[in-house]
Amino acid sequence: MLSEIHQIIVERYPSTNSQKLADELNLSIYQLRRYVKKHKIAKTESYLKSVINKMHYEKERAYQNNRVVLKPNEIQDNIIIGSLLGDGSLARYGRSKESHYREHGCIAQNDYRKWKATMLSTLHFKYHEDLNAAGMKSISNALFSTYHQLFYENGRKRVTPEILERLTHPLGLLCLYLDDGSLVIDRYIRNNTIHLFPRITIYSQSFTEQENLLLRGHIYNQFNISFILKKRNDGHGVVLQCNYRDDIIRFLDLLKPYTSDRLLHRMCYKLDLNHAMMLRSEEYKKNYPNCKIINDRII
Repeated sequence: MLSEIHQIIVERYPSTNSQKLADELNLSIYQLRRYVKKHKIAKTESYLKSVINKMHYEKERAYQNNRVVLKPNEIQDNIIIGSLLGDGSLARYGRSKESHYREHGCIAQNDYRKWKATMLSTLHFKYHEDLNAAGMKSISNALFSTYHQLFYENGRKRVTPEILERLTHPLGLLCLYLDDGSLVIDRYIRNNTIHLFPRITIYSQSFTEQENLLLRGHIYNQFNISFILKKRNDGHGVVLQCNYRDDIIRFLDLLKPYTSDRLLHRMCYKLDLNHAMMLRSEEYKKNYPNCKIINDRII
């Protein structure tokens, strides 16, 4: 009897499922494993290869069956495009085949990130924060892999016409601005008079000069806002800047209808020109009580 079982194991074990063979021989899987180890009976290479291929197939089938299909609408696509031109990034982690979105910022902008996560909640975005930073992230999904292919080349985020043709809504421009933009009130003093004037800067120095030219041209063609290239000492050496009264007012008026959500109120230092001018006027009135304050380039 033992010799018969031995012969069966020798003939069939190398190319048969171990559990199936153990059941047929009325053995436990552990008894079978001890026996083949003792007698140095091994699986064939072709059988092991077929098992590995089957595992890969089953894993891929399970992945495809369980994969969530995400379809952003135009607003959501613009928010993601604008954010990826700004603070957003895409990456893969662990064994995931697909990319995920992530974004971090200072804790002072936590409400802004909450607003973004809410706007993108149907795409499985979530807000998170700790003591020093606020951020948002998505699940890993094929959708974000398509954005990854669109935005990244050799690990560097880029600007291309294909990206910009999808930046069609003011909400996309709003996200780029709130991520990487600033509203600054400058001054010059003449004849005991302080002249205040605003400027808006988008800190796009992570992109090349040619990419900044593409972005500047698209903002003008799509939204009728004029920016210039301004030299800077870091990154690729240029940022976008808006210096003229009409363009600044038109820019902020374009964004205003989309900034009424209470979660964006803390971003008023970037969005409310009159408020920014008032604060700077009060500052200079206190520091220069004998000077006249004039708000230039503003209605």
